[in-house]
Amino acid sequence: MKTSRKRFPAMLAGLLVAATVCAQQPKSAAPALADADVRAWFPALAQRQPLASQQAVETIKDDKGTTLGWLFCTDQIAPVVRGKRGEIGVWVALGSDGKIRGVKAGRHREDKKWFDRIREPFYKAFEGQPADGSGGKPDAVTTATVSSRAMIDDVFGACRTVMELPGVRELLAAGAAADKTAPAQN
Repeated sequence: MKTSRKRFPAMLAGLLVAATVCAQQPKSAAPALADADVRAWFPALAQRQPLASQQAVETIKDDKGTTLGWLFCTDQIAPVVRGKRGEIGVWVALGSDGKIRGVKAGRHREDKKWFDRIREPFYKAFEGQPADGSGGKPDAVTTATVSSRAMIDDVFGACRTVMELPGVRELLAAGAAADKTAPAQN
């Protein structure tokens, strides 16, 4: 009995060191989304390049080099939003017009039984929404409320972060200025 009491502090210290080391490890990159999936949101996709100011964000360009938008997974972008069982990675396609082109569920640890209740209409509700959340937000899914609310907060929170990144902010501002000076279409 006395021997196990002496070992306990040493084992506890070892566990604390291991937990600290694991917590300090950088997040592993989200697995890449296939070009076919990205083309659903950006049909003119020709290039995917990491954004200089944030490697987890890809700049999507057409064959002329024009930026069409950005692609990122929310579990790689602040703020961290957790569902019922941890972070939910959501792929987000953000257009150069500042609107969400689409979202797709990525990595998560949510209960499959509940998470599978989040269906296509929920994901489609993001499409065309201003990425800053000013156009309203999709409704949470009744039978998967915690997970779907976390996804909503995650998508719009990550979009706001990405929209403030150097290279993104300037392009969005230039597009907004061009929209204001363009003649009205009748």
